[in-house]
Amino acid sequence: RPTGGCDRQDGQGEDSRLNFWWSCLYPFLASLAWELTYEVDAPSFNDQITTTLGGIFLGEVLHRTAELLLETGRGSESLVRRVVSFLVDPMGAVNAFLFDEQLDPISFEGKPQFYGQLGMGVGVGSFLVDRATQRQLEAGGMQFTVQGLITYGNPGDPAFRYRHPFSHFDLSAGVSFPDTSASSLFIRGLLAGGQYGSPQGRLRGVFGLFGQYDFAAARFVRVSSVGLGPGTTSQWQISEQTYLQTSAVFSGVPYASAGSLGLDENLFRDYHIGPGVQGVLEFRLIHRQAGMLRLVGRTWYTVGAYVPPTGFDRITYLTGTAMVKLYGHFTAGLEVTIAQRRSKFEDSTYDTNLGAGVLRLTLNYMSDEDFGAVEPTVSLEQERRREALMKSQVSDEY
Repeated sequence: RPTGGCDRQDGQGEDSRLNFWWSCLYPFLASLAWELTYEVDAPSFNDQITTTLGGIFLGEVLHRTAELLLETGRGSESLVRRVVSFLVDPMGAVNAFLFDEQLDPISFEGKPQFYGQLGMGVGVGSFLVDRATQRQLEAGGMQFTVQGLITYGNPGDPAFRYRHPFSHFDLSAGVSFPDTSASSLFIRGLLAGGQYGSPQGRLRGVFGLFGQYDFAAARFVRVSSVGLGPGTTSQWQISEQTYLQTSAVFSGVPYASAGSLGLDENLFRDYHIGPGVQGVLEFRLIHRQAGMLRLVGRTWYTVGAYVPPTGFDRITYLTGTAMVKLYGHFTAGLEVTIAQRRSKFEDSTYDTNLGAGVLRLTLNYMSDEDFGAVEPTVSLEQERRREALMKSQVSDEY
């Protein structure tokens, strides 16, 4: 995480008093210094792009998540939350212990609306097919799954302001085991932008420049990428109990690696490394008393331009989830994931057109009982009065 990269209401970091953007220079220069002074090979694009940007995005997300745990921890839950906070952001916890008197207890603006979900489940079946010949290559058995997600700074509350980088972000992660293990980590966060929708309206959201860091390692396909591009996240209140939350981000990717590692690399590299594009589209249809339907589509297109082989990889993930409320914060879910890999090489012998799928049953714990539907933290009348007061103060200054 960038030194001092958090955002207080005055826009300064907690350690070196640098804001987010100035703090981003530290990991870039640290990575470059390591490559120049400690490595025998010349610095690579991967070390300066993925390591730097991916590290910044991941570090800021984990640090904000850890402080959010401490912010919401009270009473008997406080010790548990402190332990989890340490596991999420160990260096932040060490800094807080060593420099407690010099650091602000909570360094971020306001108290954001957020939604967290932690689930455990079992994959009851999976398949892998060659789409060109329609031949089934393998069928998987039962696998255990641990997964979680957090949405920080949910759009929908007119009182919250998205003034600093990562005032809004989404993080989704999961791991499956045993047999053939699979893991994933997807991050998207608002770097700069604004809000739309009136306090009285049913539709509110944020838009602007987003940063993305994606990593997925499955049996037949792997992808790692960092991207920057325009995007938006919104919430539409359809009725008193029904909400539709949507997110869409389309990014340019300066460096990505996509493909698989199933072949002997001494014979052939079955993946591509180079620039490309990536995108994500997500819908969450929420009924606060009943459940949630969630549909997420992700796609990556990578051109093999930096190292052989040339060609391209196009990878797509489509995940649909149906969740029903059991009791309180607990839900049961049915999740289906479909994936496709289409690749092209100079030697067409290695061209691939693969498809895979998995069906999971999950038991989940939610941070609130409303599936992340956002209610304003203050009344609309209070918000109007606050805005009128701020305008009058600005007028008085002039």
